[in-house]
Amino acid sequence: MSAGLASGTDDPDRDSKPEINTLASAIDFAPVPRRCRVGGRRAYRMHTSCRPAVDVMFRSVAALYGASAYATVLTGMGQDGRGGAKVLRDAGAEILAQDEATSVVWGMPGAVVGAGLADEILPLDRIAAFLVNRVKTGRSAAVAR
Repeated sequence: MSAGLASGTDDPDRDSKPEINTLASAIDFAPVPRRCRVGGRRAYRMHTSCRPAVDVMFRSVAALYGASAYATVLTGMGQDGRGGAKVLRDAGAEILAQDEATSVVWGMPGAVVGAGLADEILPLDRIAAFLVNRVKTGRSAAVAR
C-alpha cells in the first residue's frame, strides 16, 4: 500500500532510507517489516526484537505530536498498537481503525476497537479519503477533546 502511495510523491524511495524527514503536513507509513520511532523531525529505523512495534512508534508519535496526531490501525495479527493507541488517545490524538469486514485479520484493529480507543471504524477503501479530509478540515467537535 505505501509503495503505491509513494509512487505519487517526489520521493518514491522513502522506505529504503535509514531515516526520513517527517512533516506535519505529510502522511508517513512505517516501513514493513522494519520498526521505527519518530523523534524531532525524523523517523528512525529501530533494531528491536518486537516486529512490527506499533506500540513503540505510537508512543514516540504521542510524545512528539500529541493531540495533533492521527493514527490508523490496519489489519494485523495480535494486539500490537493497542497500548500505543491508548497513549495517543490520552495525548488527545484521533485514532482510526480498519473495520472487521475489510480486514484480513482483525486482531490489531479489533484490539483497539475492543478497548474503546477508536474514534472511527472504517472500511479500508474509505480510510485515505477520511484522513485527507481530516487534515484539510480539522477534527469535528465530537472528536476534539
